[in-house]
Amino acid sequence: MKYRGIQIVRTPLAGAMLLALAATVPTHVNAQEAEAGAGALEEVMVTAQRREERLLDVPISISSLSEQQLDAAVVTGLFDLNTVVPGLRVDHYGAYAQPTIRGIGTQDVQGPGANANVAIYMDGFYMPSQAGNLFEFTNIERVDVLKGPQGTLFGQNATGGAILIKTPDPQFESSGHFRLAVGSWDDRRASVYGTTGLSDTFAMDWSLYYRESDNYFDNIATGEPTAPLDYKAARGKLLWMPSDTTKWVLTLEYTDINDPTGLAQVSRQPIAQFYNDAFGVPIVHTIEPYKNSFNYDVMANPQAFAAQLHGEFDLAGLDVNWYTQYRDQEADIRADLDGTTVQYWQVEYTEKEKTFTQEINIGNAGEGRLDWVAGVFYYHDVGSLRNNAYNDFFNTGTRTNWLYSDAEVTTDSIGVYADGVFEFAEDWFLTLGGRFTSEEKELVSQGLLDPFVYFTDSERWTEFTPRVVLRHQASDISSLYASVSRGFMSGNYIYTQVGPQTPVDPEEITQYEIGYKVDVDGWTFDTAVYFSDYDNLQVYIFNNECACFVLDNAPKAETYGWEAHFGANLTDNLTVNMGVAYTHAEYKEYIGQGISGDPYFPPSYGFAVVPTDFSGRQMIRTPEWTSSVALNYVRPLASGGSLDLSGNYYWTDDIPLSPGNELTQDSYGLLALRAGWTSEEGTWGVSVYGNNVLDEEYLIFSAAGFLGNNHIYGAPASWGVQVDYRY
Repeated sequence: MKYRGIQIVRTPLAGAMLLALAATVPTHVNAQEAEAGAGALEEVMVTAQRREERLLDVPISISSLSEQQLDAAVVTGLFDLNTVVPGLRVDHYGAYAQPTIRGIGTQDVQGPGANANVAIYMDGFYMPSQAGNLFEFTNIERVDVLKGPQGTLFGQNATGGAILIKTPDPQFESSGHFRLAVGSWDDRRASVYGTTGLSDTFAMDWSLYYRESDNYFDNIATGEPTAPLDYKAARGKLLWMPSDTTKWVLTLEYTDINDPTGLAQVSRQPIAQFYNDAFGVPIVHTIEPYKNSFNYDVMANPQAFAAQLHGEFDLAGLDVNWYTQYRDQEADIRADLDGTTVQYWQVEYTEKEKTFTQEINIGNAGEGRLDWVAGVFYYHDVGSLRNNAYNDFFNTGTRTNWLYSDAEVTTDSIGVYADGVFEFAEDWFLTLGGRFTSEEKELVSQGLLDPFVYFTDSERWTEFTPRVVLRHQASDISSLYASVSRGFMSGNYIYTQVGPQTPVDPEEITQYEIGYKVDVDGWTFDTAVYFSDYDNLQVYIFNNECACFVLDNAPKAETYGWEAHFGANLTDNLTVNMGVAYTHAEYKEYIGQGISGDPYFPPSYGFAVVPTDFSGRQMIRTPEWTSSVALNYVRPLASGGSLDLSGNYYWTDDIPLSPGNELTQDSYGLLALRAGWTSEEGTWGVSVYGNNVLDEEYLIFSAAGFLGNNHIYGAPASWGVQVDYRY
């Protein structure tokens, strides 16, 4: 990372092309299933258009990965997903998950009522909470990453795209899977999955996951881990299938996640230094990577319960899908903002969110020349955030609660959509779709200092988000398409601001895309080019006057780029996959707050910010180039069983970490390797794996302002051993 020419951390890419030849990234749809053998390039079915179709026939740029592909790539959760999908980034912002696709992502906006620009769906159910979405992948079937605005079929918070996660449904035939793993930093993981039939019409399954890890941060004052991980998850499903055309699945899920990685910042902290210089208050402080000097344990602990009911049935020859969801989440967040052993600035948040969603869609099952789906989606969400800040400036041992705020945002939204594909001539298809959304948000807030001020306000927004697609299927193995699609994200309030305020405007995006896909026996290729016109980006900027972050609109930005993926069976045992994405994303009109180079407190404390024209600057968290190269080798052994060698090399260009590009992570590459043995009958498996094998030093977050320069490092080199048993 650089600050105005001063090198803070450098992560050069050494030998990228040579290393790529020994690596593997299952970047796209036809990377082999690990259990199927190297020669198996299998047809992939997706539901990206709310109906099951061949991926080849879907006029959207999609990366689709199975559980086996993710395992081979040593991808364990959402945060790792960008290493196997060029053009995608998933960032930690404190306790929040913030994905970015093609330059479109959340610009550090978080708090009650604030959703990410990339929508996340689990088994067809919308998961709105940024705090609850830094989850790990446990017993999943597939992950599909849809690139570009999905406003017609996936609603108002999918301007950048959507991530669709599918878990298995219960089966009538009994089976199960046990997994144990140990690794670096005393990492211990255990998972179990089982399914069985209860009768001719009922079946059930269950999934349990547990993880503990010291994590890769240590406290220099105590020698103890700074941000240990603790993850517990349980999911159970009950299937009722009274007929061949009717299926209902009830899901109950509970998660308890404490992952404070996004809060384990290394700080250059001005307040502590000022009190040391002025009053002699002692401090213990470090800016060494993977080290901290916190005075108490940081925490990012969302706990969530969800109940979901999904039905599929036939009604007068039409396919009906029913989705009902209730989700209740509470996240406890603690951060040490000064980064020293003295209690200069501690914050404790309690974020609560209760969500109810109801969706019904109806389609014609693809019969005839017209294939259509139409539906209604209702969303009710109540989110609150209580913020307490404490200090003990003179190290007396007693901290004082000096700042308090409490905000609640209630969201009510309803969307009505329809989407149809008409074959107007042989092998020519026209798609017309649209969604009308009406959303209202109400804010109730009080704080920040005594006497507490009480404020309430509400605002409603409406938007129509259409899409038009022309597709030509030249043969059964190729498809060419051109599309125009729109997306929007509703306005929002500033949860920390006191007194009357006007909410920021909704974000709006229009994207134009041309794509080509081909799937031939033994190899696949797909590519797309796109241009996006992006209005009213919602961004957080630091304001000197209140010494706080405020929510604002950046009037205009644009993105354009190119993506390509290629996969082939080189031999019966060897498969190659390659992916590349180029993204040009820049602000066109944006006056924000940039780092001036002067101190916030003279003579040398903190970083002052001043109004700065960011027009023409590269958008935050958007590298121009990302790429992956893959090799996977599977070979039967004469002694029985099979050997599976896979790896995963990902490279990214420079990454801007601030809107003014003053803070930038230099280009770097991550190599993951895996070697495994599977018994001949497929019952037992043993594997060893390594992540960041080249031990690259890189940042996953950085910010600068009156609190100094804070940054968080990604994980260094690590290893693990895994044992699997299936029945």
